Amino acid sequence: MKEITSFSTMLKNLSIPSNGITLNNFLHELGQRGILVGLAFLTVPFLFGVSIPGTSTPFGILIALVSWQLLLQRPVSIPRRFGNIQLAPAAIEKVKNKILPWIMRMERKIKPRWEFVFTSSFLRQCHIGIMMVSGVLLTAPVPVPLTNSFPAYAVLFLSLGTLERDGLLVLAGHTFFVISILYFGLIGWVGTEGITTLWASIF
Repeated sequence: MKEITSFSTMLKNLSIPSNGITLNNFLHELGQRGILVGLAFLTVPFLFGVSIPGTSTPFGILIALVSWQLLLQRPVSIPRRFGNIQLAPAAIEKVKNKILPWIMRMERKIKPRWEFVFTSSFLRQCHIGIMMVSGVLLTAPVPVPLTNSFPAYAVLFLSLGTLERDGLLVLAGHTFFVISILYFGLIGWVGTEGITTLWASIF
């Protein structure tokens, strides 16, 4: 059986030209499993406080768009305006250095388990559908803490869980999606000012 390359190894081996790389070429560099790895990478600006300038909203749209194509079982095609986004090597290195230690620690606990999560085509479609909706949530212009983080963790855990065949990690992705929906519902109920005041009182 061919050994599956881990997410952290893919990131370590990623070679970025000195003049930068387009998003299309970046996904191509990630190889055969590049789509799911790419989805995981696109969540980074929402998770770790590091960003690639001008990419936050496009990344959310791309997560939703790519997931939609996967849901319809179509070949993934990135619109030219997004695929031609130029990623600076310094920015990518900054992101890699930030997330690699965290990813490597997490990978020590990741293992194939709960295979039933992947055997049903209905469940697989549910995983992809949740990533799509989470991508839409990432584009929502809500100036409240954690509105980006919760759906980003949902996408990260669902994509990595699928890559590593870890059903428990996929369940964690579903959990963060439910938290996202409840959190956005709470914001709709009490308003952004109410949530901001709540966070200010806690911190």
